[in-house]
Amino acid sequence: MKYAWIAMLGWMLSGVVMGSTSTSEVRASMMVSGSIAVSAKGRVIGYTLDQKDKLPASVTQLLARNISRWRFEPVLRHGSPVSAKARMYLRITARPQGKNRYALSISGTRFGSNDSNRSVRYNGRPKAPFYPILERQDRVSGTVYLVIRVNRLGRVDKIATEQVDLYTRGPYMLMKRWRDDLATSAEKTASQWTFKLPTQGKDADKTHWTVKTPVTFSIARYARHLKAYGHWHLYIPGPRNFIPWVDATQLANGDGDAMPVDGLYSSQQALHRINQPQS
Repeated sequence: MKYAWIAMLGWMLSGVVMGSTSTSEVRASMMVSGSIAVSAKGRVIGYTLDQKDKLPASVTQLLARNISRWRFEPVLRHGSPVSAKARMYLRITARPQGKNRYALSISGTRFGSNDSNRSVRYNGRPKAPFYPILERQDRVSGTVYLVIRVNRLGRVDKIATEQVDLYTRGPYMLMKRWRDDLATSAEKTASQWTFKLPTQGKDADKTHWTVKTPVTFSIARYARHLKAYGHWHLYIPGPRNFIPWVDATQLANGDGDAMPVDGLYSSQQALHRINQPQS
C-alpha cells in the first residue's frame, strides 16, 4: 500500500500545475465490485468480490470486518419481506495519516445494476462530450457524475452535476474552473442523449425516471489506469451539489461517486443500507 501511494503521488505532483491545494486533499481510491445477499430481516448472509486475487489484503480485510455488520431495509415483495441479492460497487479510499501511514475507509457504496427490460438504457452508443480546450491544454483529467431525468419520450427532461472528481491538482480557483468546464461540457452533450425506457416491472408506467452516469475526461495514460481493476488511483474529490428536483433519499448512502467509470445507473438502489461503514 505505501509504495503504491508514494509512487502515484510522485507521478501526480510531477505533471500538474502546482498551487495552493494541499496534499491532504488528495485521496487514493479503488473501485471494488461484487455481489451481496441479505436476509428477509436485512442482515447480510453472504457476499463475493470480483477478482479477489487482484485486491490488496488490506482492502479485503477492511471489507471482511465491515460487510457482515451492515444492515439494510427489508426488501418487500407483495408487501412481505424477502431475502434478496444485488450487485455491489464500493469505493475504497486511503488518506495519509503521517509518514507511511494511511487510513482506509469505504467512502461510497452502491447496490444494484440495471436489468435490460426493467430499467432505462442508452438508445445506442452515447455521444462523447467535447474535451474543453483549457483542460486539454493543461492535461486535466476528471470524472463528472451526472444526474439525468428522462421523460416518457426517452429524452432528457432535466440534468445536473452531482459531483466532479479531479485527477489533476492545481490552485483552488483553477480547479474550480476545471470542474465547471468539465461539468458544462458533459451536461451539454448528455442533454442530447436519448434513452430506451423500461417495458417491464414496477417502473414501466412511471412518468419519468432518474438515472446517474459518470462521464470521464482523461488523457490516454490515465484512462488505462482508471479502468485497471484492483489498482489505486489518485483523485481530488469535489463537493457534492444539492439537486432540488431529486428526492434526497435517492442521493443517500454516499453513492455519489461509487460507480464504475462506464454505465448508466438508476438513482433508486436495489438495497438501502441503514448503517454506516467503518474505517
